[in-house]
Amino acid sequence: DVSLKGVVVYQATGTAIDAWACHNVAVIDCAVKRRNERSFSASFGAVALRSCTGDLKVTDGEYEGYGSDSLTISNVYHQAASIDQSASTVTFRPKIGTPLPWSKGQVIVCAGHGNT
Repeated sequence: DVSLKGVVVYQATGTAIDAWACHNVAVIDCAVKRRNERSFSASFGAVALRSCTGDLKVTDGEYEGYGSDSLTISNVYHQAASIDQSASTVTFRPKIGTPLPWSKGQVIVCAGHGNT
């Protein structure tokens, strides 16, 4: 299980928060923000969860100034399970009956520069 809480990224040359092949990922109260003098905060997306298993949850994020998507789930094995607008939470769960490509994930990268 991997949780990232309260991380703020001001500059990234790619995706600001990127999880690969992790299990049960929670991104809680994180932010990708642009500083006034910069055109972008992240040159690609804010949060990307790729080939992850288990529950994928994103809660109370603040994302601005990125070059692509605020949230990318690159995984054909998940579908939106719940959206709680009052808690600003979206949860994705594996599709029932779909074989998963990974048994357990190990890597999460917070790619940034400066105040990350």
